[in-house]
Amino acid sequence: MTFLDPPVSGERLVALADRVMYSAKRNGRNTPLGEQAEVAHSA
Repeated sequence: MTFLDPPVSGERLVALADRVMYSAKRNGRNTPLGEQAEVAHSA
């Protein structure tokens, strides 16, 4: 998993990775999966 902007916390990183992993499992094996995560910018 790569990010344009890193998650704000380790908990957020794990949550995003978990979401992508379960989505990939639902789509079947050997299926590439990409996701554009929301970006939170601080002012």
